[in-house]
This record gives sequence, structure tokens and C-alpha cells, in this order.
Amino acid sequence: MTDCDDDRVERELPTIDGAAPATPDPDAAFLVTAPGDDPPLTARHELSVHDALAQGLAAYVMTLSTSIDGRRIALSRVVGDWAEHDDGPVPAPTAMVGSVEYGKYSELALGMAKPETVAGDGTGRVITLTSSAFYELEELTIQVFCEDKVQRAGVRRMLEDGLSPVDWMAGFRLRLPRYHNAVGEYLLVDAQQPDGTETAQASVWPLVMRLTATCCVYQVRVLPLARMVAKGTIGRR
Repeated sequence: MTDCDDDRVERELPTIDGAAPATPDPDAAFLVTAPGDDPPLTARHELSVHDALAQGLAAYVMTLSTSIDGRRIALSRVVGDWAEHDDGPVPAPTAMVGSVEYGKYSELALGMAKPETVAGDGTGRVITLTSSAFYELEELTIQVFCEDKVQRAGVRRMLEDGLSPVDWMAGFRLRLPRYHNAVGEYLLVDAQQPDGTETAQASVWPLVMRLTATCCVYQVRVLPLARMVAKGTIGRR
């Protein structure tokens, strides 16, 4: 089971012959469902900010499902490496999530931001995070391969709904546990159905959804714990 609604909704991953296909880690992202939901930051730092945004989106879209003309629609596989994508026996629809565009690091402000303490290391020091920039991706794409027009229509509707899941903001936010529990923001900006001679001959019905994505960049710092030191003598009266 996987859950991208902060423990509110349970969903089943698609299975093939009783085994789960290669899918994103469900712990890569959780949907932020309320505007005031600001999870505490952590020292957990297993991914770069770029990979956290891409893998978080891949994990989220893997949880989506819908139905059309009596057919259940859900992605069978989502991969994040464009060069190594190989469907093999996995049935359509499958998807790739990634970006080949330059990501932009925008300065938050001149000077250093105030460090935020996230943990102690047990030796009299504290682990802090300092926000140093915003990371911005103008083209984070979901490229889907479907087996027919009806399936593609269902996938497109599913993604349009799933990429606009809340009524208090345009787009959506994902909490990214593997990158300091930071919050990434996503916005769907355009879509394309790039049909052509080659896709028709291969009986493939492609769909490309393009999003922008942003996240704060954090730097981990280990600092000594400040202690009060009193100088001088205390006299008696």
C-alpha cells in the first residue's frame, strides 16, 4: 500500500502477475493537503534538490488512478532515467518523469539566512539547515506512452485532476522526506500529444505534460552548542 495524502487515503500500487513493478519509492513524497501544513525540516539528505523534485513527482503520479469507459486507468510503471527506460513486459500506460533543462539557482537574499536547528549530534553540537537559494525547473516533464486513444484520454484526465488536487492554490505542493522534509511546489503549464508517423506505425499514443517546479535549497551545517560563560568573582556580604 502507498499513501500520498498524509495518511488520509490508501491506494494500491498496480501489480503484474502478483508482483509490484519497478516503481518510485512511496516515501519520496507526500501531498500537502492544507495551506498551513508546514512540516518540520530534518537533517535527512539522501537526494539532491533536483532529484528530490523529480522523484517526488514520479512517486506522486504513481498513486493516481481513474476510470474511463469501464476501464481502470493507472500508470503501470514510472521511471526517472530517460536513457535506461525499458518497458519490457510491463503493459501501458507507462511514464518517464525528468528534466533535461537547466535548473536555476536563484538567490534568496544577500547575505546568509538564519540557520534553523533540526537536531543535536550527541557531542555538544547542533545540526542546522541554512536556506541558500531557490531551485527552479521550468520544464519538468511527464512523458506517458499509452496503447490507444481511449487510454490516453483517461490518462490525460487523470493527470489534469491529479496535478490540481487542492482548491486553495494553483498547482500543488509535495513534502519531500528524502530532502530535509522540504516542500516542493509544482504547477502544470502545458501539455502535448505528439502524434506522428512513427508513433502511428508503432501503435503508441504519447502524451507529454510539462510542469514548473521549485524548492528551497538547504545546506547542512554542524555548529557548536552555545553555552553561557560567567566571568569574575562573586563576593559575600
